[in-house]
Amino acid sequence: EGYCSAHVEMGVPVDMKNCFFGDYDQNAGYEAALRILNMKDRPTAVCAASDVMALGAIAAFQENHIRIPEDIAIVGMDDVNFVKFLSPPLSSIYMAQRDMGRCGAEFLFRRLEGDDSPSQKIIFQPKLIIRQSSSFTRPPE
Repeated sequence: EGYCSAHVEMGVPVDMKNCFFGDYDQNAGYEAALRILNMKDRPTAVCAASDVMALGAIAAFQENHIRIPEDIAIVGMDDVNFVKFLSPPLSSIYMAQRDMGRCGAEFLFRRLEGDDSPSQKIIFQPKLIIRQSSSFTRPPE
């Protein structure tokens, strides 16, 4: 949804051929990266749905001598602890998962106690943590 809405907002055509779906594990990221490597018009950047998927994609790219970020930039999601130790360190989108879980549990407990007041919409703002997997300085042309 985020991919589609961002493209629409920026006036860029949506091409679902650029979206790969799978489980949120290393294998899914690895397989998606192999599919990307076989694309005629390869993207310059990848946004993985989780840091673990990004880890698998990085492995596939590096095994195929694709330099990160020079040949392809990559960003994960979750900002788990290990990503800053990868080579290169992974850029990631931080979500307040602990706060999200706490709010969900509090809502559930209120419902279990008989509170049937209307649900409220809570928005958690993501934060992009930029590391070397998506940032580099291009040499002058």
